[in-house]
Amino acid sequence: METKEIVRMVIEECKNSLGKGPSIVKVHIDENCLHLTIKDSLTPLEKTLLRISEENKRLVWDIRKQIIDTRFKTQFNRLFEDYEVKLNNYIFDFDFQYDQQVMVLIFNKPLRMKDKCS
Repeated sequence: METKEIVRMVIEECKNSLGKGPSIVKVHIDENCLHLTIKDSLTPLEKTLLRISEENKRLVWDIRKQIIDTRFKTQFNRLFEDYEVKLNNYIFDFDFQYDQQVMVLIFNKPLRMKDKCS
């Protein structure tokens, strides 16, 4: 598998879940960890909510977490099922000011990739 496949899956899943894909997705693999940097993925509605009130940061963050829990985890497990690799856990955070999301996905064993960065 190549990191291009991961980038493509992240963009497609963002489009399907949010109606808008990110402009930049960077992937870095280190042993059993997959690091994602996702830029420019806030939707117009999310941007409006964030402008209206500081408290809406929590709302947008909770929605993003729910999407990761219900959609992304399933998609990553499908993407790696041929390699007998399962997602164990993940962490993520969002810098709303710069419209940048960072995710670290931790798998049950090292990822064998053709290219390590994209």
